Formats: sequence, C-alpha cells, structure tokens
Amino acid sequence: MRSPERVGTTAVMVPAIDPKRTYGNSLNLMTELCQHLTTLHSQAIALGCRTGETTEGWSKVNVVIELLPSMPSALRNVTSSILKPIRYYASPRTPHNPADEGFICDECKVALSFPMP
Repeated sequence: MRSPERVGTTAVMVPAIDPKRTYGNSLNLMTELCQHLTTLHSQAIALGCRTGETTEGWSKVNVVIELLPSMPSALRNVTSSILKPIRYYASPRTPHNPADEGFICDECKVALSFPMP
C-alpha cells in the first residue's frame, strides 16, 4: 500500500515498508530503523534510493543504514525543517572514509547515510 507524503513542496508516493522483508545486508530494516527516521527513509525510497549496507557498532550511533545513490535534492531541501531528535549531518572525505551526508536520530542512535558525489 502506498500513501502520499510531502517532501518540501513535492508530494510523493511512499511505499509501505514490509517488516518481513530483509534489506541491505540481510538485517531486518524494521528492527533497525527508528520511528523518527521512518518517514525520511520512505521518502528516500520513493525518490529512487535503495537501501545499501546496514552497519552496527559505531561510536556515536548504534546503527547506520546506507542509502544509495546520493541524497535526492528534494530530500536535501527539507533539511532545514527537520525537528529534534533528528539532525542533518555532512562529513567530508577522510583518508579512510568517503564523504557522506544524512540524518541522525540522537534519541535512538540510528543514522541514514547517503554517499556524497
């Protein structure tokens, strides 16, 4: 089932997330994705992104869910209207990690990460 959601001024159809389906590296996405990031994740999928790897055990967040390819501009445009506990982040490339941006839920310690072009 799909439901309309708003991304900035654009209405998009958001696909329902199947709790029995596995995503990325076979972790169950509904177990890993916090309630605060569900809408942003659904909007990214509706805008053509797909779930990549899901990793655990980072120092500042418990789970990072990678979305591919880079963040759609329609989703980037809503970063100024995001409310706590969610915050936007951008991280430059380092010798060990590629540049990325995304959203972190400071309450649940879960992140959605998009590679930067």
